[in-house]
Amino acid sequence: MFGNKVCGAPNCSGALSEANAAKNLTDDTRDQMNDLLGKLQNTISRIGSLRNMTEETKEKAIKLSHEVNKTKDAIEKEKQESKATINKVKEFLT
Repeated sequence: MFGNKVCGAPNCSGALSEANAAKNLTDDTRDQMNDLLGKLQNTISRIGSLRNMTEETKEKAIKLSHEVNKTKDAIEKEKQESKATINKVKEFLT
């Protein structure tokens, strides 16, 4: 009726063909954005889990450090007490 072009043909550039192409592009873009959003939410969740694990590890390391220092102080105290006892024994024997 208006030339030899038939809508839907490979080289058709009519409004309907352009609208369909735009809709397909929109659908593909929406699907890609939804996929990326899901991946982003997954990544955010994993980061949160890693942050919690890091905080727990830090707290355990601090607790262990305090325990090591307490043990070190106790050993040093026992060492000083042993030296004092040895010195008293030496004085007693001399």
